Amino acid sequence: MPALLANIRLNSREKLLFFKRNFGAILSLFDEFHLKIRGDFSSEGVNFCKETVGDALRLYQDLPDGNWVYATLEMLKRVSNRSIFLFWEDFSPTASLEEISNCLQVFDRCKLDFLPYIGFNTPGLPNWENLFPLNPRHTGSIVYSEISKKNISILLKIMPKAYVFTLPSVVSKGFLQEVLLERQVADSPVKIFSPFLNWLILRVFGFPNNHLIYRRLNEFMRYLKTEVLMHPLSSPHSLERLAVEHLPEKTVMIRYGVPKIELFANWDDDYGFYGTSLLQRGLYPYSTIVMSQELPLYEAPVCFSRTLSGCERFPLFYLPRAGRPSRPSTLEIRVLGGTALVETGSEQVVVKSLGSIRLYANKLSFISSSDHSDLEIEISIYADELI
Repeated sequence: MPALLANIRLNSREKLLFFKRNFGAILSLFDEFHLKIRGDFSSEGVNFCKETVGDALRLYQDLPDGNWVYATLEMLKRVSNRSIFLFWEDFSPTASLEEISNCLQVFDRCKLDFLPYIGFNTPGLPNWENLFPLNPRHTGSIVYSEISKKNISILLKIMPKAYVFTLPSVVSKGFLQEVLLERQVADSPVKIFSPFLNWLILRVFGFPNNHLIYRRLNEFMRYLKTEVLMHPLSSPHSLERLAVEHLPEKTVMIRYGVPKIELFANWDDDYGFYGTSLLQRGLYPYSTIVMSQELPLYEAPVCFSRTLSGCERFPLFYLPRAGRPSRPSTLEIRVLGGTALVETGSEQVVVKSLGSIRLYANKLSFISSSDHSDLEIEISIYADELI
């Protein structure tokens, strides 16, 4: 089985709780763990891993936080398995442990090099049925093809914005090492990261041409011993590699796999395909009623009143179109007259006159009058995109 490797940042209590839940859900699949945790809640994360993993855990807290590639290369030296599951704190399993375990076993048995584990219809990653022109091989859970410098043009014709390496993936130790080493060799003494330049290049040239512009720009800048970064040095995102950039120079061929079912999903990022994040599916947060410590600290940008007839059952539900909201949207329902019955899944809550309740907006709930008389309510919507 692959080793689990994580070099992650926990900068909020919400991320810490999400990490604990999802790391704990899958740790039984692995027998080798390599972790470095950065951020404000790193100590809590490390302590949790020590308690749950035990002797199989290797920690790398002494490695520098500022250079993700260097730190991960050092961690990779201690990995004994042939393959690695790259764990990220913002992904949650959507398949069963048995289905995930089966994919991990097939990955090693078929000697694959790359298997993305994020959801279907993700831009830049093919579904299994898209691989047919690449003469694929089928297993019960994975379809895979051999991608080389000779046939990568076929992958580009199938999907012009296809990736040959993404971070949420299972990857062979050898291929990950090549990706990391090529990034490290490209390192220059002087590094420049400009959010404005990044925005400008993306705006002018678009995606994926922005990747090629950076590559061409740095071919010149290296003569000046300088590198212009697309992402901060502490971020791993510069490793993600498009097929249009080809395989790493020393990589002749990779076995590129695609799972037949979705294995994991991101809690807030829909990758440009609406309805794929856990938030948009109503699968996160895990509760419907908002706890007091989770309340937003700003005035509701949208507020309206409504009178419900005695027999009306009104849905309380809102999904933003924003691809990556910074936090879940919430609703505050204040009862101005009458007594309300709020149905949140299998739970029913009675809210009396002048009382209120806070709900997560992406979890479908219903409100009605508990005694079939008219009900007056005021609804406040707390959503970042409405500010």
